[in-house]
Amino acid sequence: MPETPPIACTLSAGGIRLSAEPGAAEALIQLIDLERECCAWIDFAVSEGSVATLTADADGEAALAGMFQGH
Repeated sequence: MPETPPIACTLSAGGIRLSAEPGAAEALIQLIDLERECCAWIDFAVSEGSVATLTADADGEAALAGMFQGH
């Protein structure tokens, strides 16, 4: 059974800086690539129209849902 990555973000404050040059779709892909590195517990899928789908297994599902709920 594969080991589940820890539910934690390892992206540094400086790591979130995106280039001002690319368009919206390129900026989204750049951000998703950064997020894939720091949040290995989230599965990211990007489809046409720059739609990103985020999924996670087990406890990650609740953590992911909590990231998008109002507090």
